[in-house]
Amino acid sequence: MTGFKNREFKNLPTENDILALVTDIDIFSFYLGAIPKKLICSPLRNDKVPSFGLFRSDKYNKTLYKDFANGESGNCFVFVKKLFNLPKITDAYTRIASDFLM
Repeated sequence: MTGFKNREFKNLPTENDILALVTDIDIFSFYLGAIPKKLICSPLRNDKVPSFGLFRSDKYNKTLYKDFANGESGNCFVFVKKLFNLPKITDAYTRIASDFLM
């Protein structure tokens, strides 16, 4: 995993800026603590039955999450937006860039 330590953003970071330096797996791993090998309880809501998992989408060439209990899915940026209840996706970009700077 690389970081943002030697990179300064003159503007808000974009999805492409972030993915040029870290992978979507790095991002999921950072916020989940590890990459789950099987379904886990959702970190996005109260969940007592494992229903949340990650999968690789060949169609989009990305790692995505899926919550089988409510049908929600998305990429690592949508995950961070929902995890921290952020109002805009650009807030997720900023959060990720900030977290990987430390």
